[in-house]
Amino acid sequence: MKYITLFFFLVIVCSNVLSQNIIKKSTYYFAINNDSLSGRGAEIIKSKISESQFFLIGEEHNDAQLENMVKLLIPFLKKNGFNNYVAEIGPLAAKKLTKLATQKDSIKSFNKKYSNYIIGSPFGFFGTKEEAKTLTQVVNNNIAIWGVDFENYNSYLYLLDLLLKNSSNSQYIKEKYHEIYNYTASEYKNGKNGFNPKLTEHLLKSEKLNNYLKAVSNKKNKEIIRELKRSLSIYADEGRGFWFPRVKNMKYNFVTHYKKIKNNESKKAFIKLGAMHVAKGTSYSGFQELGNTIYELANYNLSKSFSLICFPRYKLDSTNSIKDVIDEEDTEILKFTKPDKWTFINLNELEELSIEKNIKIDDTIKGYIQKFDAILIPPATKESEKNY
Repeated sequence: MKYITLFFFLVIVCSNVLSQNIIKKSTYYFAINNDSLSGRGAEIIKSKISESQFFLIGEEHNDAQLENMVKLLIPFLKKNGFNNYVAEIGPLAAKKLTKLATQKDSIKSFNKKYSNYIIGSPFGFFGTKEEAKTLTQVVNNNIAIWGVDFENYNSYLYLLDLLLKNSSNSQYIKEKYHEIYNYTASEYKNGKNGFNPKLTEHLLKSEKLNNYLKAVSNKKNKEIIRELKRSLSIYADEGRGFWFPRVKNMKYNFVTHYKKIKNNESKKAFIKLGAMHVAKGTSYSGFQELGNTIYELANYNLSKSFSLICFPRYKLDSTNSIKDVIDEEDTEILKFTKPDKWTFINLNELEELSIEKNIKIDDTIKGYIQKFDAILIPPATKESEKNY
């Protein structure tokens, strides 16, 4: 009996060794020096960008290292025909941010305007100094920003202001504006840690909001009113446990932008969203998210897409000490990551080696392979610096 046990133990050990060998072969590194990406991992990323119609990054939000890398990649993306940047913000936010990007310190000033009521940026994202630099790089390279998500929870006071700006200067409208503005501000204040789960439901049922929207209803405000109502509705649905309306909205907004590209223009797009939204097949949300739609669109176009998931393994604390925050299930796939290097794990290559050499890999790795083309782990990183 002990020999049988020993035999199976050796089989497991050999299998683990073989699995680690092909993971190591599929793992590459690069560094960023003097604002330049150098190393085999960077070369592979750039080659994938060059040959793809869609390049997708599924991120863990607020990673300073990733945001800096994205900023440095923007000119290369532009050079390769990527004229469109897809962001996890609403359509109205995209328009406003495009204007703010060309004005010095205007993003920070705008963010601070509402800081007495909300925590963070009115847009949800682009509330950090690193994101502001990326935004400036995007706009300076004449890349269009597609806002494919719904308007953020933090945006409602700004949207009320925008509706007023586009309306007549009547006393009645001003009265209705102050009523709903003060009510909305109080709802924000009623939240804990910057969030009131009842805010959107209360606004949807608010006569103050309905009266104000009727008063400011005009051609210029039509889109703003539509997006405001859509945002409130999607947030309320999420609060009830319904995620699909958000998925549906992201796909609708993406396709709407995509169809507007003229035939003589490049149809390439760079997509940077939370990892859940970028996955192929069934995502972690339980739905086929926008990433799968883009993957299918590339197949339909007989072109290519390339997606990578990026999240930190090593984080810097307040004393700049490195902390390993690896999840236990990721131990095998991230075995060869380095705290002082960018680590690029080519999942497509790993899958091919597994099939070619008949080597079993664990279910966690299979999950990554089915959803993404690569894993990108930054060197030891910290959260992005607030810009509000």
